[in-house]
Amino acid sequence: MKKKIFGTAMICLAAAAVLGCGPVCGSQAYSGRSIVLSGGRLIDGNGGAPLEDAEVVIQGDRIVAVGPWGSVPIPAGATVLDVRGRTVLPGFMNVHAHYTHIVSNMLEWGREGITTIRDLVSIDWGLYVSGKNYLAQNAGDPRLPRVLFAGFCLDVPGGRPRTNGFFLTSIDDARAKVTYLLDNGVGVIKVYLEDGSIFGKTYSVMPAEMLRAIVETAHARNVRVSAHVQELWCLVLALDCGVDDIAHSILDKEIPADVIERMIRTDTYLVPTLEIYYRFPGIIETAKANLRRLNDAGAPIAVGTDFEPGLETGMPSTEMLLMRQCGMTPMQIIVAATKHGAHVCGLDSELGTIESGKIADVLVVDGDPLTDLNVLKNNRLLVLHNGRVAFSRLTSGFLPRSTHTEATKDITGEYPNF
Repeated sequence: MKKKIFGTAMICLAAAAVLGCGPVCGSQAYSGRSIVLSGGRLIDGNGGAPLEDAEVVIQGDRIVAVGPWGSVPIPAGATVLDVRGRTVLPGFMNVHAHYTHIVSNMLEWGREGITTIRDLVSIDWGLYVSGKNYLAQNAGDPRLPRVLFAGFCLDVPGGRPRTNGFFLTSIDDARAKVTYLLDNGVGVIKVYLEDGSIFGKTYSVMPAEMLRAIVETAHARNVRVSAHVQELWCLVLALDCGVDDIAHSILDKEIPADVIERMIRTDTYLVPTLEIYYRFPGIIETAKANLRRLNDAGAPIAVGTDFEPGLETGMPSTEMLLMRQCGMTPMQIIVAATKHGAHVCGLDSELGTIESGKIADVLVVDGDPLTDLNVLKNNRLLVLHNGRVAFSRLTSGFLPRSTHTEATKDITGEYPNF
């Protein structure tokens, strides 16, 4: 994704400090320049054992080499940053959020290492357009995460009352509305499948042939379909029709083994959004029990919070703690927030792991998140987004290539805390 710089002189100075160049705004600040993160513990997002004493080489907006210290070529003139004792990870993702039109939310996500957001329905169409335009106008500001927008959701008359959706009246109407959304720049299609019974309501649910038409139309344009689902029979409907991921947890019944096997076989991801159920003790226990069953069976899971005011902004620590209570290991949670998030967004060829050729969205934290997930929120030191500095608290220095034992410059305070 090509972007132009927007932010203040502080952003440009921060980038210049990392690269050892002058305070130059614009893409020239990173053109032809390289950063090396040297000596850290690398958790690359693939789920394998960490690589100790690793080096990650970044040139421009791309990762160009990854390997053990001393094994990868270092470009001439590269700035080598000492990250010994720290952990290097891919940028994290929240793949179920709202309210991305509020800039303070975006800035908090960005500075806490959430470099990609999937906004699954804007509050109204005007806010979708204005939010999308704002990001386009401010492209290049590394503090702002990339966003995949759904715009409006798709439902049927008699569905949940709302002002931010299209109520489809026929299969032709369904195809037309999907096409309209795609022509207006959405990156994901959101459908609503809920009968309301969990909360004592009665809603209509779209028929299978309509849902299939939505999926076919979106897939023909290489766009994925996410389904709001909370009842078991609606999960089965979504699987029958080829939906790509399930937004929310199943709340009414235990998910049977054969349905779990179908999710695994069809690579249908669950985004459990446990935090949104925290206020409903009975419901959240059912959600957690189903997540445990899915995880134990090896079903694919990604991290999303259904963010709205009152929930945690930034690093989704509450969501990750609840996932941990369901038996997910710290490594599984990290993969869910990185590699699996990228897959759900359809961006796994570009993002989600620290690998050569991928976009340089990188998070560096002090400590080991495999022993304490809280370091992801409390001990972050550096966030790179598209290879640019979004946030930094680095207090160790530049390393000459010839040594791995001493820092040659103290850079405390050179990075503004945005």
